[in-house]
Amino acid sequence: MVIHPNLEWLQDIESNIQDEDWRQEHLDQIIKSLKSYLSHVDYVLAASSILDLCWEGMLGQGRYTELLELYTVAIAIFDGDIPIQPYFASDENSFMSNHERFPNEYFMLKLNLAHVDLLLHNIEEATQHLEHIRQLYPTATLIGQLEACCLFLKYHSYGYEIELDFDLVLRTQQLANKFMDKYRLKGEIAIAYYHYSKGNTAEMEKVLRKTFRLIVKAQLDTSKISVITAELNFYLAVMYRELKQYDQAFAKLDIASEQYARINNHVQNMLVLYETAMIYQNQEQTEKALDWVNQAINEFERLTEKQDYHRAMLDHGKGAILLSLKRYDEALTLFQRVLLVWEKQKHDYHIALATNAIGATIMNLERPTEALLHFEKAKAICDPIKDRNYVKELLKTIDNNIEDAKGRLN
Repeated sequence: MVIHPNLEWLQDIESNIQDEDWRQEHLDQIIKSLKSYLSHVDYVLAASSILDLCWEGMLGQGRYTELLELYTVAIAIFDGDIPIQPYFASDENSFMSNHERFPNEYFMLKLNLAHVDLLLHNIEEATQHLEHIRQLYPTATLIGQLEACCLFLKYHSYGYEIELDFDLVLRTQQLANKFMDKYRLKGEIAIAYYHYSKGNTAEMEKVLRKTFRLIVKAQLDTSKISVITAELNFYLAVMYRELKQYDQAFAKLDIASEQYARINNHVQNMLVLYETAMIYQNQEQTEKALDWVNQAINEFERLTEKQDYHRAMLDHGKGAILLSLKRYDEALTLFQRVLLVWEKQKHDYHIALATNAIGATIMNLERPTEALLHFEKAKAICDPIKDRNYVKELLKTIDNNIEDAKGRLN
């Protein structure tokens, strides 16, 4: 038996959903009720629009599994045989499928579903959705195409690829240049992150400089400016850390932290704490690094949902710090736990990273023969993806470790 949704509450949501403060205050109640509306052909369109407005708030709280469930429910209604019946529907189109009658709404639902699967590292599912999005892409609106290109870039940034019949970066730039608001900025940020993931620091820096100029020109509300400013400064902090320009990295992290706190983005707050730990680790201030990574772990434990990806990242960082502190047994336990996560998610680079870390820890436990096996395994995993810049850096570390292990055997 289907329980009829509470229409008064739906109308209340629709009347207030554009008010960001109201939306944040009632977010839990909204999300709890959305499944009923998304499951109903009369209300799925209105509920989908509401869900779209709650998207960033849910991401900020790390509630990916809830989003996955809600988008899956909505897609099921669109793919079903029962016609969606909003008040403006025309009987003359009743012979068409739901996604043919409402192509823009369907496209964005599929896009967000693929995005959530990617965030959850459900790569097979994300790939299937993205293949479908690629088929739908030619008939999507320009904004829809730009959103799709941004997600394709993110997919590639994760180390995967999807075949397209156009240059992805160029097409994203072309689409972004058609807009003068948040969409243009979104496209530029996606390109910047793509360059970062490929190790193209110079190109990333160039795009970010252009993006900062755009922020000044764009007429955005305060919350949007905070989101963009925080994201850009976080990327810059990571970039400066990798360039060993630590004062600049700390300065950018301070800005990012302030902005993320303003918009209650708990996931990014955790990442700022973690990045702070990594800067101290690079400066060989290991006790400070341990304190900050523990703060990041405490922030992680407060999240409503706890993703394996984030846990593995935090455990690996803490393991590296413990290794520096010569707390080898503790470090080894963490690295072994991290490896299980990456093997489950089939992410080759991270598997190699964890395998090399296990080898380095074992070597410090005076077991060079065993360590050498891990180093050689890590190198073999890297070989098919050795053209990527970040993999090249890992291979340098692995080769040094192999040489060290062989030296200890002699």
